Amino acid sequence: MFCLPESRGTYALLLELIPGTEITVGRLGTFLFPAGYYVYIGSAFGGGGLAARLARHHRRYKKLFWHIDYLLAHARIVDITTDASGKRLECAWARMMLGMPGVRIVARRLGASDCKCPSHLLFLGSTPCPYWDALNIMLEGCPVRDTGQGREWPNPSGTMGEQNNELDCR
Repeated sequence: MFCLPESRGTYALLLELIPGTEITVGRLGTFLFPAGYYVYIGSAFGGGGLAARLARHHRRYKKLFWHIDYLLAHARIVDITTDASGKRLECAWARMMLGMPGVRIVARRLGASDCKCPSHLLFLGSTPCPYWDALNIMLEGCPVRDTGQGREWPNPSGTMGEQNNELDCR
């Protein structure tokens, strides 16, 4: 179990897609997503905050509503980083990640229909570590962990946060 804050904030999902595939993302269009790692940056300012939004993203069977839902039907969540400050940091995080060499956009406007960013889904290639590490360093290393201030959230895949043995970026 992981304890996620019910407070509002910003989050980043590290995703792995194997194999690459063509996916239709609602009205946004159809895109070819190469195999590899992606970062999706989102926010949770509605009821239930980060805990509710991240639990929804982790569910396999759900109505496809958000752009990211279409990719999550094919990809697995490897790790999550959150900021529960209540600040809207999506665009700042996306700009920071887009400034890194090798990070690219596969699906323009995905997750960014309510801002001027080119996308909130970023393709990292075959290894996420330098990019994911940089994001966590910028956030002063606040991956999902038990803060004692959230509610417990089941983690059936065993692949997120500090329990992830497959992602060793240190």
